[in-house]
Amino acid sequence: MSSSLYFIIPALGGYTLTSLYLLKNPHILHRKRRTAFHCTHISHRGGSGERIESTMEAFSHAVEQGTEMLEMDCHLTRDGHVVVSHDENLLRQTGQDVTISSLSLEEMPLYKERMEVTFFAGHYSTGTDRKFALLEDVFRKFPNMPINIEIKEENTVLIQKVSDLVKQYDREEITVWATENSSIMKNCCAINTNMPYSFSISRGMQLLLLFYSGLLPFVPLGESFLQFYLPRIINSVNRARANTFLTLYWASIYIVQDIHSRGTHTEEQTGYLSNREVNYEKEPFETSCIKRDSGTLVCLQ
Repeated sequence: MSSSLYFIIPALGGYTLTSLYLLKNPHILHRKRRTAFHCTHISHRGGSGERIESTMEAFSHAVEQGTEMLEMDCHLTRDGHVVVSHDENLLRQTGQDVTISSLSLEEMPLYKERMEVTFFAGHYSTGTDRKFALLEDVFRKFPNMPINIEIKEENTVLIQKVSDLVKQYDREEITVWATENSSIMKNCCAINTNMPYSFSISRGMQLLLLFYSGLLPFVPLGESFLQFYLPRIINSVNRARANTFLTLYWASIYIVQDIHSRGTHTEEQTGYLSNREVNYEKEPFETSCIKRDSGTLVCLQ
């Protein structure tokens, strides 16, 4: 046993040093990736804490406030229109227990006059616009605005229609696929290979495993974006769980930065938890990270 340690320890040491070196110098194995845009501020559902979520008023207000990316979810009506809505079932948003897929566009109800903000119990958003927006209308009004589109259901027709609209409005480079489900993401990428895409939950966990095993520098990453939750979005009863989740994701954030860029961490690069990067008073409910052209990750709200 002791003799075998003479081989095992140097091998492990060499592997560790090689992994760390390649982690700091990723371009030895990987080509530097450049996205068509970068941003430091993303508006979740159009800034759901300030206007009624996912309405044209919300998106317009977010753009007026200087947002650099809009985040939204899409669903398909019975007559084939792509509607922007976080939920497929409209009970929370409208008070009516119906699904978008069971309604035609003309049958879609209005949002409630006051909506409680998700992840911020007791706080409500209001606005004059209570209509559900069409994805096409958002594309038409904001042709140059980067948009993150989350697909929540395994619906090939929906994914194809979203892809067709993205191509129609010539915005493949500035529209990002997003979903928590890896199988849905595979379907999205198969239908449109030109759109950048973000990590699903399982891929995020794989990222952590690759990091802690030292294998990450040797594995190419197809994803361009990583989204995650911060503790301030969670109610106080879930604060400990949120801190644990954030601690796990710290490693993956660190890696996504370094795997596509070169250089040491500066306060700006690692300062996504600072109030310089995040204004919690505006949108303390969901935060994301996105990779700059240089490869650095900055906080999005």
